Amino acid sequence: MKEVRKIRYGARLGLPATLLLLVILGAVPQAGAAAPLAGKLIQVQGQVSVRPAGSQAWEPACLNQDIREGDAVQTGPVSRAAILCVDESQIKLNENTLFALKSVAPSARLGWGAAAPAA
Repeated sequence: MKEVRKIRYGARLGLPATLLLLVILGAVPQAGAAAPLAGKLIQVQGQVSVRPAGSQAWEPACLNQDIREGDAVQTGPVSRAAILCVDESQIKLNENTLFALKSVAPSARLGWGAAAPAA
């Protein structure tokens, strides 16, 4: 009888323990997961800001910053920026531009999510 109780007790804890392990390992989607990578800022000159998807706040941009689907990039007066997308296209933004990147299909040559210039 003692063995049967141990099996039943273990069975009750098995499902919650398994779910916890899946969440820790990332197998279960979690709220607030980052959007897929769409590109990378490869040029930042002057006043350039990025607004992450779903946010109202603009943040100063920096060189090699990841740009995710739904992010927006804005340039100020006498400013420029360039985005290298995961599909190998390059988007150049001149002064006083607001650009929102909705989605990009990745290039097989660059690899999924890898934003680096082709050699």
